[in-house]
Parts: sequence; C-alpha cells; structure tokens
Amino acid sequence: MENQLHAINSYQRYAKAAGQQLNIKKTKSLTIEGPRSHGNQGIPVEGGIIEEVDHFPYLGSEFQSNGGVDTGIKSRMNKARGAFSRRWNTVWGVREISLATKCKVNNACILPVLLYSSETWPISRPLIKKMDQQQMSWLRRITGITRMKQRTHRIKDIEIRRMCKMDDMQEMLHQRVLRWAGHVARMPNSRLPKMTLFAWWPEGIRSSKNSMARHKFRLSEALKNRGVPEVLWLQLAQNRGAWRRLVKGKHYEEVFPKPPPPKAPASMRIPAAAQPAQIMRRPASAQEARAQQQLVCQFPGCGQICKGKLGLTRHTQMKHTEGTKASEGFQCERCPYFTKSQKALTEHARNPISHTPNAFICPKCLAHFPNRPTRNKHAAESCHKPSTAQ
Repeated sequence: MENQLHAINSYQRYAKAAGQQLNIKKTKSLTIEGPRSHGNQGIPVEGGIIEEVDHFPYLGSEFQSNGGVDTGIKSRMNKARGAFSRRWNTVWGVREISLATKCKVNNACILPVLLYSSETWPISRPLIKKMDQQQMSWLRRITGITRMKQRTHRIKDIEIRRMCKMDDMQEMLHQRVLRWAGHVARMPNSRLPKMTLFAWWPEGIRSSKNSMARHKFRLSEALKNRGVPEVLWLQLAQNRGAWRRLVKGKHYEEVFPKPPPPKAPASMRIPAAAQPAQIMRRPASAQEARAQQQLVCQFPGCGQICKGKLGLTRHTQMKHTEGTKASEGFQCERCPYFTKSQKALTEHARNPISHTPNAFICPKCLAHFPNRPTRNKHAAESCHKPSTAQ
C-alpha cells in the first residue's frame, strides 16, 4: 500500500541521515488479515525489494498473517523439547537426583521455554491437548513410568501429576492469563497494554467455520473457572493480595466470602418475654440429632420406633398393610402360598410359575418350585416344617 511504502521510505531516509542503513535481507513485511500490498513480488524500496511473508519471528514470538498463534506454539514446543532432551544425561537420567529436584529443574528450565508469552495467546483446545500430551511425556520420563507400566498398573495421568506436584496445561494457562490481566488492570488508563486490552470489539456474529479464538474469550473462561463475575473482575483485581490467591487456584467464594446478613435494629427485636415458650433448638450432637429424627408407629398395639419417615413408611407397608396380619404373616391372593416376609411374597408374586396348578409344591411348607429336583432338594435339606398336605 502507499502508506506502507511511504513509511518505509521515510524511515530509510532518516536512518541514512543518522548514519545508519536499512538491511534489506533482514527486513520483512507482514500484513495481518489483509491483502498484500504488492502481491507476491515484494515491496520495492531503495536498494532492493522487501519480501512479504506470512509469519515472522520477533522477540521470541511468532506472528502470523491471519492473527493466530499456531506456528508460534509449535515453535515453542520444539524449543522446549530440545531443552528437555539436552538435560537427559545430566538431570533426568541420573538416579542420584531426587524426583523433587527434577521437578524443580523442569519448572525452572523447561516450562518457561514452553509458556513464553502465553499470557496473550488466543489458543484453541486442540493445541492445549497437544501441549498436555507433550507435558505428560516429559513427566513420564522424569518419574520413570513408561507407557507399558502405566497401562499395566492402571496409573492415571492425574496421579503422575500429583507425584510431580504439577497442574495440567489448562490450569497453567489460566493462572498466567489471570496474573497478566490483574497486572494490566492495575495500570493507569494511559498505558498502551490497558488501552489494548479494553479496546472496542466490532459487534455482529462471527462465522462458525474456521473462527479463531480470542484473548477475550480465554480471559472469560479463566474467570468462569474461578467463579469470578465478569462485571466485577476489574474492581477485584485492584486488591493485589486477594487477586494473587485467585491466581493460585482459590475460588471466588473462598477469597471473597459473602458478608453475614445485617442484624435487625434493637427497636425491631422481639423481647424474650414475648417469644413463644416452645422453640426447636439445634441438636448439640449427632446422636441427639438422630434421636430427634426417630418416629413411633401409631398403629394400635405396635409402638415400633423407626429411623426417619422412610423407615416408618416401610414398616407400615410390611406390617400393617390391608389384608395381612403382622403376627401371622402374608398370604398370596392367587394361591395358598404363605410367608412371614413381605419381600418373599413380592418375589413369589413376580414368578409366573408359582401360581400355575401343575407347579411343583413342597408338601410340608407349600412352597412352589420350577422343577422336581429343586423341590426334592428343598424338602430334604432346607424344609423343616411338619407336613400340611392332606
């Protein structure tokens, strides 16, 4: 574009007046989310042509023409992988070094290489999953747990992280995003980082296809993970100590507990003499609480003490249902089967063979069986009642 070409020529003119020279080979042109100014031919300037590229490394970060960070994150992963491999013979593979020391070396030398400038990454979930896989491969090598051993002994990834006292990659990114957001929130309004963070976003609906993540969405996700309301986080970040506790994993309700309800003024309080005499007080112990929950059966002549409403309901259904006698037992309505257990009567009613006229019946207790061997075995071993057969 003409403005870009004019800016480069002006810079080259002022640099020449100061005794400096523009290095054409090291200078590149990168256009973010826009067409290239001169196509693929480059930008012609005095002394050569400036190449137009799709991505360019600058100060340890990788800038892309589409505004993404995929290339930069992959570059970070490759650099961290190389830093981890170079320390195999000196740290990771040495048995005399304890696991705690190896984890400290990993936190001090490997993670900073991997997570450099991650505070402002508009990263997507597939990339987070790849970083998690890379981190787990390092932790397995540090702890000496191979994939075969992990599958054989059914060791979960969370247990390996617990051994190394490390969080997953999602939690690490949340901590860095919240730490950077709190630092920017405490800046003056004239600072460029704060002006950029609270810049205006165009309204409208984004395309569902190939839509890239934004730092704004990552910050909202981190605040939601901590339970912080989005309308209050800017005010809460002014308290440096409380915000630091949020960054380290505390929930919003733990850091900022709800205040107790205000007490009524003395003029509106009820005097002790005017209060009712019988007031349910809180039980002093768990044993007293269980005693208060006990209920007594009101059936005439019963007086059974039950634990709770559910126990009283079951007792009433089993002992005092219509058509049965608690002292004698339960009689089947379809056949002469008799039992003292409600559960046995229910199982008997569900079995269609029990009510058939040709079923195998025990002559002593009138129990029904699906076949002759089962009835004979019952009569010889289990049944001890006197014969009631005619």
